[in-house]
Amino acid sequence: MWQQGNARSHEGTGQDLCPPVWHKNYPVAQGNRQSPIDIIPHQTSHDPGLGPITLNYDQCTSINITNNGHSVVVEFEDPDDRSVILGGPLDNPYRLKQFHFHWGGKGCHGSEHTVSGNSYASELHLVHWNAVKYKTFGEAATAPDGLAVLGIFLETGDDHRWLHMITDALYMVKFKGSVTDFKAFNPKCLLPSSLHYWTYLGSLTTPPLHESVIWIVLKEPIIVSEKQVHVACMFLLHLKAGELHVIRQLLKPFLLACVMLMALRALGVVMKDLFVAWMGWRYQLATGPTVCAFDPLLLIILMDG
Repeated sequence: MWQQGNARSHEGTGQDLCPPVWHKNYPVAQGNRQSPIDIIPHQTSHDPGLGPITLNYDQCTSINITNNGHSVVVEFEDPDDRSVILGGPLDNPYRLKQFHFHWGGKGCHGSEHTVSGNSYASELHLVHWNAVKYKTFGEAATAPDGLAVLGIFLETGDDHRWLHMITDALYMVKFKGSVTDFKAFNPKCLLPSSLHYWTYLGSLTTPPLHESVIWIVLKEPIIVSEKQVHVACMFLLHLKAGELHVIRQLLKPFLLACVMLMALRALGVVMKDLFVAWMGWRYQLATGPTVCAFDPLLLIILMDG
């Protein structure tokens, strides 16, 4: 059974899942096909015209694994149709470009889509693009039918036999911008046994939020262990800690300058008060900056703090 999610009935829920400030810089955030959404199974409609999806991932074309500062991305060669998704709501094959995971923070419930309000430990996104109609991935990413993203939920349970290949590689891309070879990985090993799905027209879930995605969300999750989730979550926390460290490093000179300025101002007030007490019998300070003709240093001291 394949069902088409009624995105229109989920519009409000989908928008509620988007950070409320994004629309200030990206007006499309208030569009009518924004993702993610809360999928409510009993509100979806069965479309008998939708057939099964097919994933031709037999020829591995993975290139590398990259740390983009928010997650890790496994990228694929995509000059031809060796790794594609087709069928279902798609009019033609879409080439596999990359896949990445969305992990949670505290509690590690990180799935972007939810099902009847319930989230999963993580969500895997396999991103494909329409190379039949568009010349580049960038061009496709802005077109209404440019991308097809296969979403797979991760649920905690037993250890996943193949996920360790990803988690074991995390230490090689610990820092933002780092890249390392990651060849001959076939994402087919990350698929559940059933490819029954929900589908709807949506968008990218992060800026620039282009409404260019045909979403295919699998109903059956894959099972991963708590340990595997923990490793990924710790890596995510490491990324966030790294971002905070960079921010602190950037702010440190400014903060030091502020502290020094405050100290000098305080010292100036003290020196001025001492000078006034000592010379008060001879000079009388007026309100505001006081001009001292006998010594430039005293002029500085007498300036209001």
